[in-house]
Amino acid sequence: TTLAAVQSLPRRRLVERRAAALSVDARGWLQAVKVPVLIVQAGADRILSQACRAELANALPSAQTILMDGPHALLQSRPCECAEVITRWCQESVRADGRA
Repeated sequence: TTLAAVQSLPRRRLVERRAAALSVDARGWLQAVKVPVLIVQAGADRILSQACRAELANALPSAQTILMDGPHALLQSRPCECAEVITRWCQESVRADGRA
């Protein structure tokens, strides 16, 4: 499971990963994004706050946001459901764009 994988990492590695993730500030370039965007949010995310998720959605007003039940690591904990959501969104985006 994802929890087991995280728990198996040395504490130092977790601290390094957290610091690396928190050092990224993408807000400055989000307005330059011109391609369709899907934001998949985890309803039970204890890592990203609701305010953080709202800030991302506001920075990408044309993005489609989907809220799924589950923890921060949705791709690992619900891979099949995530794949279905992403595949459906890709198919709908291609149809809306008029390209096959």
